Amino acid sequence: RELRTIRNLTFWGLESVLFEKYKFTEDEAHQLASFLQDMLVLDPRRRVSARNALQHAWLSDGAHGPGEPSREEQRLLDDIAHLTKKHSKTRRK
Repeated sequence: RELRTIRNLTFWGLESVLFEKYKFTEDEAHQLASFLQDMLVLDPRRRVSARNALQHAWLSDGAHGPGEPSREEQRLLDDIAHLTKKHSKTRRK
């Protein structure tokens, strides 16, 4: 109900919010916004996969080669794949 009373809502892009409000550097704000926006796509067919999200430049920390998931990341990917298959089988029934 409160949103109905807002008359002048000004668009404030995610990158600008990160830079202006949260004081990220411009490069950090750009990288993080790119990472988040890829995951927030409403159409699941166009949304970034977990595997590709983990390869995003914002997450690269130099601990392992580019495109090569760490042990923890691989475990997460395996869990997501397992849950996705399990969910797909449940929905078909």
